Amino acid sequence: MPLTGDTGNGATLSLAIFNGTTAITASLDVISISPGEITVASVDVSTLGTTGIMEKIPSDLADVGESTATFKWLTSGAKPTLPSAAGTFAITFPLRSGESTAAVMTGTGFLTRLKAPDFANGELQVGEISWQWDGDVGPTLTASA
Repeated sequence: MPLTGDTGNGATLSLAIFNGTTAITASLDVISISPGEITVASVDVSTLGTTGIMEKIPSDLADVGESTATFKWLTSGAKPTLPSAAGTFAITFPLRSGESTAAVMTGTGFLTRLKAPDFANGELQVGEISWQWDGDVGPTLTASA
């Protein structure tokens, strides 16, 4: 059986956010992306008659955790400011063999963190951003084709 699997090579992150005075649209030269995880809390429905193990049901709403990206830091160009107004984020997944359209995760959210690079000899200057999907629009994952 042939070996299969995919890497993250080819994934991109695009964002359109507001820096307080102007809209910033950027496609970052991304090194890594962590889209966060979607979780559902448990609600304890145990009663005084419950024995042994707590009884639980799923909560009504899912929660999307914070997402992060590491990117090559470029000193030119506008940088966002915090706090930021909500904007649009899009993560395009790498194309797999045989696909013509990549999967895309899109939605609205706001920046929660912007880290400028550390400076050291012989090390690439990288920045980091974190954002929170706000649930107003998405995030929605559109499947590849």
